[in-house]
Order: sequence, then structure tokens, then C-alpha cells
Amino acid sequence: MELIILSGFLGSGKTTLLLRLSQEFRSQGARVAIVVNEIGDIGIDNALLKRIDQNVWELVGGCICCTLASDLIQTLREIREKFCPDKVILEPSGASQPDMILSALECGGSELVGSLHWLALIDPLRLTELLAVLEPLMESYLRHADAAVITKGDLASTNELAAARAWVNRLRPDIRCITAGGGDADQLSLASAAGQAKSSMRELLACI
Repeated sequence: MELIILSGFLGSGKTTLLLRLSQEFRSQGARVAIVVNEIGDIGIDNALLKRIDQNVWELVGGCICCTLASDLIQTLREIREKFCPDKVILEPSGASQPDMILSALECGGSELVGSLHWLALIDPLRLTELLAVLEPLMESYLRHADAAVITKGDLASTNELAAARAWVNRLRPDIRCITAGGGDADQLSLASAAGQAKSSMRELLACI
């Protein structure tokens, strides 16, 4: 099965993108499972569960890169045995360390995952603020990614979008960088430029 990891800090738009990708994959006839890692004990809300059907597995009460690493592998094994999906979308908590997630997958999940794709989500509205306190973690997201997704393209100013893209290009000049519009997940338009939703969704899907 194919594993797609969406990394980004809290509020960067991971869940919105998760919903949109799930919708796209399912429209193509793929079987999709979703794994969500929540630090707290409550987990994601019931409204979200209803919107993405029942193929959702929650890992709560810790981080999958450390205390829940074994739970992640067990969950992937259970997903394969019970649901046999084509694609699994993993939304780690914003505090997850990419190196440790990869280590857990290599140690216990190599036989479960046929291919791995990583998307780093970047919030242009809070980039300066997040870099001031979380720069090493933000850089780690990007260094492990196959593509960078700058979210909230409909809300950010031209300068904010340019600053986010400049940061991406400085660290990973070789990486594909896509700008995503915000809004409701059912109407999310992924666009490299305004009005280019279809071509940019194709560009995003080409990364995974």
C-alpha cells in the first residue's frame, strides 16, 4: 500500500488537504484509509469522521514519532489486514519529528508500505512566527518532503506568499512547490497561480 504523509504545524491546513486528497483518490476508484495522530486524549471531532466515512484510524495521547511509534506500525498492519487500501494518508501531529517517523517505519513497517510520499505544508500567514520558535522542526519537515505545499493562498498577501516560496527555495531549490487556496475542504482549489486549480491539482497528484 502507498503511504502519504502530510507534515506541518497545527493550523497549517493538514486536515483540509487530507480531506481533499481523500476525495480525489476515491473519485479515481482508490481505496483510501486515513490515520490521524492527536497529542491530546480526545482526537478529531465526529463531524470530520462523518465527512470522510469510517476508514479513519486515530492515534491519540502521544506522538507517533516516540511514544506511539509501535502503535503506528500496528495500526498500519491492521489497516492492511482489515481494509487492504490502495492509499493511506497519515496526518502526524505538528510536533512529530520526521526522522523518528521514518525510523519507526524502517524498523517495523518496511514490509507494510510499498511506497512513501511526503508533503510539507507551509502556512505563509504564520511563517515568520513559526520560524522564530520552531525553525529546526520546520526545516526538518521540508528536508524530508517530496513536495512543498504553501497553504492559505487565498488569504495570504503577495509578499507573504513570496516570502514562503523564497524560504522553500533557499532550503530546497530542487523541490516542487505548490500554492494551495484555503476555504471549505469540499471547495478547496489547489493552484500554482490564481484560477489554475485543475492544473495545480494535477501537479500535486504527480508528486504522490
